[in-house]
Amino acid sequence: VGRLTWQTVSDSSQTCTCLVNELTPNVQYKVRVAAINEFGQGEFVETEPIQIKEQNIPPSKPVNLTVTDMTYSSIDVSWLCPREFGSKPIKHYVLYRRSTKAGSEWKLIHRVNRTQLSYTFDNLDSSLAYSLRVTAESDAGESEPCELPTPVSPKKKVKPPAIPDHVFVRTIDDGIISIQWSGLDTDNDHQSEQNSNLLGYIVEMNDGRDWVEVERTDSFTRTCTITHLRQDTDYSFRVSAYNRIGQGHSKEIDTPVKAKSPFSKPGQPS
Repeated sequence: VGRLTWQTVSDSSQTCTCLVNELTPNVQYKVRVAAINEFGQGEFVETEPIQIKEQNIPPSKPVNLTVTDMTYSSIDVSWLCPREFGSKPIKHYVLYRRSTKAGSEWKLIHRVNRTQLSYTFDNLDSSLAYSLRVTAESDAGESEPCELPTPVSPKKKVKPPAIPDHVFVRTIDDGIISIQWSGLDTDNDHQSEQNSNLLGYIVEMNDGRDWVEVERTDSFTRTCTITHLRQDTDYSFRVSAYNRIGQGHSKEIDTPVKAKSPFSKPGQPS
């Protein structure tokens, strides 16, 4: 309050209350009231200086914190932005971690930019389980945490097996084609570990219309014989490996083949 400039905000109120809005935060105001009747206006009574404070509303908590991947020493998580941003723009997301070890408390691990909706918790101990949470932060404060429903232990996430190295036609006869394939790609340790969970192979055939599964073998069988084929049709074949997580990528033979023997029967002796 410095030099006062009085402004009329209401001159027809019949009650003893009045709402004064559209005020500027952090500015001091005085309010005065006088009664009016048919003979004129009475004396004013005024308040002490009043300062309007800006309302600080933190954002609501982030949504759907989810584990997206993990190794023996790290856990990847992602989340969605809050449904309510509050009175200020979100500036950061704050990541917290707590192990299930006795006496462990919540530890602030990292702040990430508001545009980042994922994070990797690393340097973890595979013998422990971890509770993880994320909050949204603005100049108005920090939200309530969004937390994983249960603690999680870092371990290698099982994925579908690698692709077979090579698939080729082994033998062809009238109405019969036999195919064979080599083992799975093991160029690195990661793929070797995927392949250790192998359950078997899926053999598929395409006669020009669509791919259909013709056989599902165990993990030790690498051949398949398909019978009752039409001799005048081109067939393609592909093989993929599968485990309890799902089916890996398929490897296809180089070119389609007909189920017709390459050898013709001898003619009648003369």
